[in-house]
Amino acid sequence: MKTLEEWREYWSQKSGSDRIALVDYCVDGVPLTADEYHRLIVSPNLDQLETSPGDDVLEIGCGTGLHLDALESVARDLAGTDLSPALLGAYQGRARTFVCEAARQPFNAQSFDRILMAGVALYFPSDEYFESVLAEISRLLRPSGRALISDMLFGDFVSRSAYRFYKIDSVMKMLDRVGLDWQINNQNSVKRTLNKRYNIIIQGSA
Repeated sequence: MKTLEEWREYWSQKSGSDRIALVDYCVDGVPLTADEYHRLIVSPNLDQLETSPGDDVLEIGCGTGLHLDALESVARDLAGTDLSPALLGAYQGRARTFVCEAARQPFNAQSFDRILMAGVALYFPSDEYFESVLAEISRLLRPSGRALISDMLFGDFVSRSAYRFYKIDSVMKMLDRVGLDWQINNQNSVKRTLNKRYNIIIQGSA
């Protein structure tokens, strides 16, 4: 697995104007079109996030801001963070953006009603790091809030793409240790046409 610094360097070398290609979302080496990306990725994720008008929303690992674009019309305060200033520079919307790693977010406790982290845990260097990110999500989420961690890979595989696969029993123990109210589910039928991954849904607790 790559370290965070190795991933930072990888994303920093990216260039071009195609915001989907910049975040490596391809099928058989071909980037999805904007319409395909919204239908197969953004819409299913936002359906699971269940954002309501006026919510304060954070996306961790927002990349070039493709989810932020869709959230601009519903969120009140909208923030996005990413490890790569190069990717963040491709986003020109109204969200506040910050360069930081997932486990160290620059916000006060209980700042958000909704937190999204889509396709990001694949790049984490260790299970321990993932657990530290779960703790950060718990710190930032309001008691009535909801968080979605999408595109989890479960199993004992070693990926040629350097993606991290997690053991589901280990992840369940992490969620319990952090004290989260959680569920793990299959992605919906639309997303399953693209890949076979899983979602973690986290509910804030009063």
